[in-house]
Amino acid sequence: MNQMAELVFKIGGKTLPIKHIPGPEGVRGRNSDNTLIKEVLGWAPSTSLEEGLGYTHAWIKTQIAEFGGDASTLTTSKICTQKMAEGGCDMTHAQETQ
Repeated sequence: MNQMAELVFKIGGKTLPIKHIPGPEGVRGRNSDNTLIKEVLGWAPSTSLEEGLGYTHAWIKTQIAEFGGDASTLTTSKICTQKMAEGGCDMTHAQETQ
């Protein structure tokens, strides 16, 4: 993941500290072995990870510019919950504005 972060920093022209925090580690290795798909389908990716991330970064910058250039307006979220009533779901709040 450090290599991925460093690659993203390079593409974005940014440098940020990498802070390791305790938590679930999940799969220790996240490497894609495309041998089988190449053997069975005759397909192999034609775009490198760095090139694909470059395309993605450019697209995100375009999207932010189209929304006024202020990324902070695009980074908010709202937690929605479902109210449960005795005996099942209470749909009386279903028309609430989200």
